[in-house]
Amino acid sequence: MRIRSEESSASRPRGESERRLIRAAREILPRTGIAGLKVRQVAARAGVNLGVFHYHFRSRSEFCRRVLAEIYEEPFRRFDAVVVAPAGRSPLQRLRHMMEAMARFARENRALGLALLRDVLNEDPDAIGFMQWHLPRHMQHVGSLVAECQRAGLIRKMPVPVAMSILGATVMAPSMETAIFERLGAGRAAAPVMRHLLLTDRRLDERVELALRALAPDRGHAGTRA
Repeated sequence: MRIRSEESSASRPRGESERRLIRAAREILPRTGIAGLKVRQVAARAGVNLGVFHYHFRSRSEFCRRVLAEIYEEPFRRFDAVVVAPAGRSPLQRLRHMMEAMARFARENRALGLALLRDVLNEDPDAIGFMQWHLPRHMQHVGSLVAECQRAGLIRKMPVPVAMSILGATVMAPSMETAIFERLGAGRAAAPVMRHLLLTDRRLDERVELALRALAPDRGHAGTRA
């Protein structure tokens, strides 16, 4: 699956019907995932006929690539800006800022994340292709900042993937847990409580801070805000 080639096309000028098709798919994907996305359903929601769809997109797979690229490119542009050191910000401040932004992105796209996970577990080729492109980029952004923090003595020495797994669980798990409750009939009554306890800005930022404290070089170290 060639997603990387879609990055430039995702930002090219497009007509109104093309925008409507992509917007419709973004609304549908969190429920259907890639595997369950139907072209006819997208066209009907967008208010265009199938001929218009095939005029803009050569295949369903190409369309899915374009939609997913549009969803994920904006946060990655923000992450790129964080990795490049702004004046006066320490590596730890930039890592915290990135993790807080990722936590909010995971919260806002939790239903889509759950659907993509299901598709990957079911070995959908389009979902697997997207993750093969997306995960290395994600890991490169976080890993570079973790390594920079370690070199500066701001977090403890350990294999970078281990530190990343601690941060990743802190950021992703609450959103995925809440998405599961929201999808399960028996759990929907508890979903508002889960959202309040786990997904407010305050709770997200608290968990990022706790994870960074857990990675501090000394448990008595009080300088994780450095």
